[in-house]
Amino acid sequence: MSENRINPRYKTLGKARIPGIIEKDLDLINISITGICLKCGEGIDKLKIGGKYTVIVKSKSFFKTYDFEVKTECKWLRARKPVSEIGLSITASPKGRNFQTYVDFITSHTTLD
Repeated sequence: MSENRINPRYKTLGKARIPGIIEKDLDLINISITGICLKCGEGIDKLKIGGKYTVIVKSKSFFKTYDFEVKTECKWLRARKPVSEIGLSITASPKGRNFQTYVDFITSHTTLD
């Protein structure tokens, strides 16, 4: 891990989307229990720092796909051409079975940075 953090960030090859804002799949760069970072080719101009967004994370678990959603707040935007980055803090985690999928995604489908 390259950063000294209380909550480690995990690199991932996952995908996510922000329904109603950016409908196409975005690359999920990293995820932690408190935040996520997304890579975006277009649509970053639709987001605002401090804006509240629902993010749907696409998680594959063997042959089944379990998507889960997290409530987020946009903390920063790094607009660059051709690819931009979006930093979001997680304000509400999934509940029940989706929470277990969320934890499994963080621990099993990622690598420590």
